[in-house]
Parts: sequence; C-alpha cells; structure tokens
Amino acid sequence: MKHVFFVHSHITYLVSRGVIRERGLAPADVLFVCARGYPPPADGYQWVDFPERRWVLTWRLGQWFAQKRELAQFIDRVAGGRDFAWYLPHTAVSYFRAFIGHPLCRGFHLIEEGMGAYFTAEAIGPVLRQLVSSRPGWRGWVLRLWVRLRPPVFADPRYLTAWGCTDDAFPGYPRRRKVEIAGVLPAAAESIETVVVFDGALETHIATPEAFFRCVQDLVEQLSRDGRSTVFYKLHPVQYRDTRYTPRLRQLLDANTHGVRFVELAPDFCLEALAAAGQACFYVFLSSVAIYAAEGGCRVYSMSDRLAALDPTYRAAAKDLPEPVRKRMVFL
Repeated sequence: MKHVFFVHSHITYLVSRGVIRERGLAPADVLFVCARGYPPPADGYQWVDFPERRWVLTWRLGQWFAQKRELAQFIDRVAGGRDFAWYLPHTAVSYFRAFIGHPLCRGFHLIEEGMGAYFTAEAIGPVLRQLVSSRPGWRGWVLRLWVRLRPPVFADPRYLTAWGCTDDAFPGYPRRRKVEIAGVLPAAAESIETVVVFDGALETHIATPEAFFRCVQDLVEQLSRDGRSTVFYKLHPVQYRDTRYTPRLRQLLDANTHGVRFVELAPDFCLEALAAAGQACFYVFLSSVAIYAAEGGCRVYSMSDRLAALDPTYRAAAKDLPEPVRKRMVFL
C-alpha cells in the first residue's frame, strides 16, 4: 500500500519522517505531496507539488466544476492505481474531503503541524470558525455564513492515528502516538544566539497593523534592553505569499535606532532543527516554533500578551491559547 504524506512546512515534514521511521515504511511506498511551495530535502523520497488553487472558493459554476475535476484527476495520479493511505495535518479544509473520499483510499492519519495539535478536539472548533471568518468586508460575511452552515472539523473522527512529536500533542484524542523529530542543523546555525519568529497575525486579520507594528517596536526595545546586539529573524510562510506588510516590517527592523542588528533567515531555514539543538533564545508572538524550542531546552519569550493589550481582536483570538503551549513560554 502507498503512504501519501501531505506536507507544507518543516514540522509536517519532520513529523512525517518520524512516522516513516516508526512504521518502517519503505521509500518505494512513500510519496510526499508538497503544498505552499515547500521544497522537501533531497533524501531519496518521491514527491509532487500540490496544485495551488482556490478550489471551491469561487462563484463561477464552470470554474468550480473544472477545479473539482482537476482535483479528482490529481488524486488519481497520486494513487497510481494502488490502495493508499493519507497523512494529513487536519481535515478542516474542504478539499481534504476529496482526498479521503477517493475509492482507493484505505484510511487517513493526522500529523502534527503546529498549534492546532495542542487543542482538544472540542476546543479547536470555535478557534477554527473564528480564524476562517475573520476576514473583513463582504468576504468575511460570506465566510461567517459558510462556517455557520458547515463548520470546519479539524479532526474527522474516522482518523486512524494522530501522530505528534510531544507528549502534549493531540490532547484527549483516543488514538495517538508520539514520534521523535530529527533534522539536519542548518548551515551557520552555530552562530545564532537569538532568533525572532513572526507569525501571520496581520495577514490572517487577527491583528491590526497599528497594534502589530507598535508591538514590534516594543520588541526591538526589549531586545536592546536584554543586550541582544545581533538578532536573526524568520518570517512566516504566509508573509512571502501575502507581502502587503512585509516591506514595512523589514524597514522597521533595519532602521531601528536601538543599535540592534537584524539578519533575515532564508525561507527554507528549518527553525525546528535549530530549536531541537537547544542553543538559541527564541522571541515569538504565538508561533508553534515555541513548542519545539521549549521542548529542545531553549528559552522562549512571547510578545503575545503585549499585542493583546493593544488590540482587542488579537486578544479575543489569543485568549484560548492551550495551556500546554502557554506553559512553555515566558510572557513579556
């Protein structure tokens, strides 16, 4: 049987490799389906790009049918006429239902992709609905109506196993297993003592630009007070696709008047491998990297409470942070 892993980030890839080791899967039986432009390491496994589309998010009936047909054809190619099992980050997006409904699909597993894996199955529902429907304008109104009519389900109860990489992952799930993650330490990582990890709060409309950039200024001042003269930082993957605020963020960091030198890490830099090495100090907002950094023995500071004090929208989104995540950070 073929084992197909849907990966879109370093952590989904690392957990997938952990599953492969744990189950003793042969490379010939493994296929990675890569989304969001994620390039997997050259490690001998086959992989294909997932065709990025809006899929069902279109009002043009002809386009909707064409996309449904394209998705079905893609899954047929992935199957290649063999029985297969999917390994998915979650089941909340509509096109995942087409994956697990294929006639040759013999079941599906969940793989940890970050923060969502630390909510209970009951608690993640309201968080998903708020995230999906947080867009402003008429699109937000339509999405709010859509999630009311068809609420997203993070973990379809038919899953076979939920695979996580810490003891706290997938709390309350009846079928879960832990795997070890291991990655190659990125080049020049030995010189990194301090790293700032940004998330997609602006791009997903859970924080306003005014509050966010004020909070970033506070962060720079905090880094200066902490004696952090050289600071590396990593943007969130969504900030490379949605670049409305990225130039302003870079300019704020580069032109700061506190004497802090900021160095941007490449998009393919694996923060999870750096975190597992336990040698750097991490400053985050609500990035899931904090989980893996704390697990690896790193000191982790969060600016989330400061941003929440400035922005009621962000405060509402951050108030339900799972305790297993909160306990891993020091809130500034």
